[in-house]
Amino acid sequence: MEGRKLLFIFVDGVGVGPDGPANPFSVASYPNLEALYGGRLLDRPDSESIAMERRSPWLLDARLGVEGLPQSGTGQASLFTGVNCAAAAGRHYGPFPHTRTYDILRTRSVFARLLKTGCRAERLAFANAYPDRFFEYARLKNRWTVTTRCAVEAGIRIRTESDLADGKALAADITGQRFPNARSIGLPITISEASDRIVALLDDHDYVLFEYFKTDKAGHSQQHELAAEALRSVDTFLGEVLSRIDLESTTLVLTSDHGNIEDLSTRSHTLNPVPLLVAGPGREQFSSAHSLLDIVGPCVACLNPT
Repeated sequence: MEGRKLLFIFVDGVGVGPDGPANPFSVASYPNLEALYGGRLLDRPDSESIAMERRSPWLLDARLGVEGLPQSGTGQASLFTGVNCAAAAGRHYGPFPHTRTYDILRTRSVFARLLKTGCRAERLAFANAYPDRFFEYARLKNRWTVTTRCAVEAGIRIRTESDLADGKALAADITGQRFPNARSIGLPITISEASDRIVALLDDHDYVLFEYFKTDKAGHSQQHELAAEALRSVDTFLGEVLSRIDLESTTLVLTSDHGNIEDLSTRSHTLNPVPLLVAGPGREQFSSAHSLLDIVGPCVACLNPT
């Protein structure tokens, strides 16, 4: 796997829905997202900007054959393990992982699967940092999020306030503006500085995961201004990262767990598919991906080319 790297940007609560005034992708342009998707992130079968035969593999089903609205706990667990965790739980469940999925997260996560291929734990990174109070609560209640549980179970270090202060981690909102004790640890930073940090992590690791949550929060708020701000941050961050990485050796993957922000007419999640954006070597590995279950395998394959 020497020389091959993968950056996974997970963006919570972004679906692809119909054109209309409730869809922020209808009223504003996000050029870096659109460049990878092939046009605006809209579900328009008559769109001339995206041929149907090209776009169909890049929309992922988040329903997974289970009734009800997709939720973060089972959606993220399915995304990061390739196992239908909604079916395992018997329902869509969230925001935390369902207890029936704990063993799946322990044995089948992308971190666990990469370790089984021979990748060393120190070459895998979860870029997000968490405040001290998060660790206190998680340990007391055994209440980890999907991504942090995957990391803990695989022996991947979860980054702390100290890592943020040292420039070796990112806050979940990219800049760290709302991180506790922000000023005392040198926050907020600019999106450009955040991009430098993620690229520096890539220099020292083969697989780097970053999780962004403000899109889901903005969707629940039903506020167009917050939605636009969250999407602009993602789009700017994506553009800055793409300008810094070598797409000859690094694969970039961006996707989500369920729809939400694309329909501000409701506070709830949606039944819409989620986008899958891929750039770099191994892009063809994802060509048959049609649901959240089809992402872990190609990610592992990108780092272990045959």
